[in-house]
Amino acid sequence: ISRKIGEKISKPAQIKTNMSTNKRNRIIHETRDRLNHMKQLEGSAYKRPLRVIEPFNGHWRKGIIEWMYTIIHYCGLKHESVAAAVYYLDASVEKGLIKSAVDYQVAAMTAFHLGLKVFDSPSIRMVRLESLVNLGSGGFGENEVLEMEGKMLFALEWRMNPPTANCFLYQYLTLLPTHMKPDIRTKTELTALGLIERIMPTDYFSLMESSLLAHAALLLALDMVAPNQQVDAELFGEFFSDIAKVTRVERDNKMLSRCILLLDCISNDQPIPWHELDGRAGKTRTKSFDQTFGQQHSPRGYDMQ
Repeated sequence: ISRKIGEKISKPAQIKTNMSTNKRNRIIHETRDRLNHMKQLEGSAYKRPLRVIEPFNGHWRKGIIEWMYTIIHYCGLKHESVAAAVYYLDASVEKGLIKSAVDYQVAAMTAFHLGLKVFDSPSIRMVRLESLVNLGSGGFGENEVLEMEGKMLFALEWRMNPPTANCFLYQYLTLLPTHMKPDIRTKTELTALGLIERIMPTDYFSLMESSLLAHAALLLALDMVAPNQQVDAELFGEFFSDIAKVTRVERDNKMLSRCILLLDCISNDQPIPWHELDGRAGKTRTKSFDQTFGQQHSPRGYDMQ
């Protein structure tokens, strides 16, 4: 009798487990399809410049992008708007559309305005072009921005939906454990977004693809959040396995390791160890980098495996 009762009790649990597994498999399959399409675009139509052309780099670029993020935070707008604007701006510089400092300021304002249109269109009414131009201290007017908009659209061949690091991050977040506490999930997402925001204004941003940057940001964010929240390491076993499957990038991938180390240094305002980061894609990782990452696989000394 006890066995029969036990069987009756276990069947609903088994059904629930099967339903959970099927749902998880469906999420993985759908996420993998979306990521495959996004990576194809990332490597072709929306391939980002691998360098920031002088003099439109360093403090010029950094100041403008940080200004964009200031507006985003103050007005409560979407981070994707800045990520897209940075792509528009860098690509316009690469295509030779920008010739002077004034051109760069106008192009930055134009790129930001376009980013809001494409990625935060309901809020574009809140941030009118007239208001943005007034922030330019009278250096240019609305007509100059509208003229630059036409040039930028033509130069970018009307490709206005780049797969940004933010876009990749939101796809990776769907792979987090379903039973992860909401507050930890939210804190992980915000931490990863903060890491992306820290590196985007720097010239180091051009050293990595958006898909890899988002991957590294999420792993580092988990590493930063987990110890403080006392998260059971077993919760992440499934996640690490799933994200490796859909991205085809293992945790010990050389480029991923470099990205994590670079993000960790920037987030902590530490010097960049270029002797460990030299030799980008396709080159052999240096011995010193192997030693550093081997001793501290998790950049903050917390290995969640």
